[in-house]
Amino acid sequence: MGKYRKKSPPQIVKELQTLRDRYGSQLFLLSDSLLNPVINGIAEELIAAQESIYWEGWLRADKPVGDTRNTQLWRRAGFYHARIGAESGSPRVLQLMGKKITPGQNPGSPVQPLPGRHQNLYPLDRRLSRRK
Repeated sequence: MGKYRKKSPPQIVKELQTLRDRYGSQLFLLSDSLLNPVINGIAEELIAAQESIYWEGWLRADKPVGDTRNTQLWRRAGFYHARIGAESGSPRVLQLMGKKITPGQNPGSPVQPLPGRHQNLYPLDRRLSRRK
């Protein structure tokens, strides 16, 4: 497996500017597994630089993602498409995946499990239960 290098928001914005200047593109998919730790910093850097760069990427469905103040900040910075990572709404699947979380663990999360009897309707959960 390759080495992982964490980049700061100013470095990320500098690289986006370089790519825009070199290739003439204003549209970028940031393919980091999760932008949550750096998205506010990237947004603030792009706004301060008054850049017209449009970007999208993956976010974990957590409380800050459901906060309108954050989403408005990101939008002002050119963030136009959030790809929300939601592993499962099934407690059983999360346990089998070793996630050590429950579907309702983040009370402000925009993603919530289906109520009542519908919790057994997740296709992956049914496939895993047949393996027993």
